[in-house]
Amino acid sequence: MTSLIWTCVYGGENYFNILRVSLESLVVFGKYTGHLCIFSDREPLATLQFVPSELRLKTMVLPFPATPGLQVRYECAELLPAGHDVFLYVDTDIIYDATVEPILAEIARTDQLCFSSEEVSYPALHQRIGLLAGKNLRGSEWFGLDLALKDGGLDGHVLPMINSGIMGASHLSRFLGLCRSVRDVISNCSQAYIRGYGDQPAVNYVALKSGGCSKLITRYVHFPRHAPDESSVRKGMALRGMVHFLWAQQLKYGEMV
Repeated sequence: MTSLIWTCVYGGENYFNILRVSLESLVVFGKYTGHLCIFSDREPLATLQFVPSELRLKTMVLPFPATPGLQVRYECAELLPAGHDVFLYVDTDIIYDATVEPILAEIARTDQLCFSSEEVSYPALHQRIGLLAGKNLRGSEWFGLDLALKDGGLDGHVLPMINSGIMGASHLSRFLGLCRSVRDVISNCSQAYIRGYGDQPAVNYVALKSGGCSKLITRYVHFPRHAPDESSVRKGMALRGMVHFLWAQQLKYGEMV
């Protein structure tokens, strides 16, 4: 099985340090030996300084096809090299705490697009869309509830609660189909909406419309809501494969370390 993990990084030094810590954990705890693709706003050699030596020979660094931002990853996908059995997009704010082989193997065995879900963190939202109308529940905009309600044909579906920071597929063509659909949805949203909620609502809406998505990655991901202390990490938190740090961007590097 050949795999390609890919990500995007741009901006100040802090963002590249977050990349470095993430990739170090991918090697040390994730035991990853496959291929890596990084879209970066820095030159390849400057970017490779943040890549562990074990992965450098298998790392491709590419420039962004458009102005860097949350949505540009869906254009970057068009430049991914074909010929792999598994394609896994990951945000850089992820620490790997166990081997990634089981995750990649599961994705390779399914024809569906694969995601992680935050349904455990927001149980009130994880129900049929029609039942959520008018409730104004916290976090609903981040998961595309408003887009689903406007559609009018999804009331009987359950809101998937997808986090767009981890997305996998066994077929590049299927992943490209997702990316193109997400770009179409984003193009019909206001700039204010995109600035407020990013790409994730569009991903949830496209997943609902496609009906062919799996949330199998969920069981391999932990979403800590606050900086984990020693007791929560070493005693109470099972090692699943990935720890996805959310929200506290200013503290994220310290949390991950």
